[in-house]
Amino acid sequence: MLKSIIPLSIATSFSRLSGFARDYVLAQLFLTGPLLDLFFVLFRFPQYTRRFFAEGSLSQALLPPMGQHFEKNNQKAVQSLYAQTFWFIIITLGSFSLSVVLFPQFWIYLLAPGFDALQQQCLMDYLPFAASYALCLSFISLYALILQLHNSYWLNGLSPMILNVALIISALAFKLSGLRALIGFMLLAGVVQVVLQASQARQYLDKLIPPWPVWTSEFSQVMKNFIELSPLALIILFNTLFDQRFLTFTDAGEMSVYYLSERIIDLPVGVLGYSIYSVFSGYYMRQCQDPQRRGPLESRVLFFVFVFVLPAAGAIAFLAPQIMRLFVPLESQQAHAAVLLRLFSLNIVPIVLNKIFVIVLNAHGQRRHIVQAHLYGMGINALFDIALFPHWQGAGVALSTSLTLILQLLIFERLYPLMLPQLKKISLSQAVRPLLAMALALTALSSGIGRILIYDLSPWVNITAIGGFAVLIGVVYLLALWPLIKKYYQNQAL
Repeated sequence: MLKSIIPLSIATSFSRLSGFARDYVLAQLFLTGPLLDLFFVLFRFPQYTRRFFAEGSLSQALLPPMGQHFEKNNQKAVQSLYAQTFWFIIITLGSFSLSVVLFPQFWIYLLAPGFDALQQQCLMDYLPFAASYALCLSFISLYALILQLHNSYWLNGLSPMILNVALIISALAFKLSGLRALIGFMLLAGVVQVVLQASQARQYLDKLIPPWPVWTSEFSQVMKNFIELSPLALIILFNTLFDQRFLTFTDAGEMSVYYLSERIIDLPVGVLGYSIYSVFSGYYMRQCQDPQRRGPLESRVLFFVFVFVLPAAGAIAFLAPQIMRLFVPLESQQAHAAVLLRLFSLNIVPIVLNKIFVIVLNAHGQRRHIVQAHLYGMGINALFDIALFPHWQGAGVALSTSLTLILQLLIFERLYPLMLPQLKKISLSQAVRPLLAMALALTALSSGIGRILIYDLSPWVNITAIGGFAVLIGVVYLLALWPLIKKYYQNQAL
């Protein structure tokens, strides 16, 4: 498991760091104002379908049968499932894109009722392009699933880097074109990503573009599982849209600061969290029926969260003011931005643990409990939004999300006791070394970044120096804990 996590983490780190650079470039060139607010709404729009047709419901429903056929080397069954999924995506996402063209006012009301008339008109013009990118995302994830089942993680981790580089190029080279260039390059990058993922997955498939398939009972079961899991995606979609509708009524630029904070925490969630739970998912789905193999897997994944993800969350919370000084050019917004980032840092560990719980419960066929826990979370989030937004605006929405994730995590733990049994096994002597290493790493980061900022260098030099220093501290931290990680890994070896 560790051998799979490391290459995926390295590959994903390049794409997430390029995303970090992308958001930095956008904030510096366009500032945190109305145009960037509008871009983030369009950029997030494809993510809504992603929860259904990409890493969300469809992938979770398709993974068990596809994985079993791969294990048995049943190529005919694999190709059949692939063909049916291929055409299902074409039909559903094609219809979705058509609805954006035919009913733009509905989508404007749903996405951004608080925007002014000019922003809403721009949103109406560019939504079809964002919907087309949603179709690309679904195929990217389909091919990523096939590569994942063959323990091929490099391209999956590096693929998003293409999008980030394309947006950086469009912002730097076509600044005057603004939103048009950004959205155009986003769609172009999506097409390139599909081509690369498909060409890599081609070796495992008979036909990349399959003919119209014979619809099988096995795919009907996949669809049944997809429908059972789709309420989960609908609940998450409701939470996201509910938050966004509130944010469109805030002052110009606050939505940009909010989403920049959200994107910053996506760095540890994406690099560390994604690597951990993606690899865990593949192993757990194949071995969850064997208690002797399942237990060590559960213990190991929580150990990795403790050693890798928790320190990253602490670093972001600790260094929020310095980070937002880099990302938010307007001094009047920096203090508020630091508050938002600290609130978002509370989400990092719960996000990763929630995803691990979903994998575990899904593997044990407890999809109804997954949906129930998220349904409770949806209600909690809505109540917190309504109560906190009038007083704290964007910070209220961020705090609402944090509280919802923590409460939802407690609900999952009650459904499937996963964390508490593992915590009981940890002695104080075992926790001292990693906690001491975390404290020393945070102290070194704070001191080093403070010294870099004293020199008041250009923004580009600052972010390069700080990024390099943070990577160096991370490597030293990993080396310091490597004997402990190796020892634990050997003790829990499968």
